[in-house]
Amino acid sequence: MNKNRKPWFNKGRQDFSTEQVDESVDFWHKAVKFMPSNKAYSDVLQRALQVEERLHLIRGT
Repeated sequence: MNKNRKPWFNKGRQDFSTEQVDESVDFWHKAVKFMPSNKAYSDVLQRALQVEERLHLIRGT
């Protein structure tokens, strides 16, 4: 199952770069789920969750 984490992480990066923050957070959650010891993955997820929260506040969603 660990082989799936990298494509999920990369897809999250791709989505984030096109401002699809909600989708990127979903993919990064999956990557962290299968590789919780990877600090880089969990750090990126935490930052993305903060951005996602702020966007929801700005958009009122």
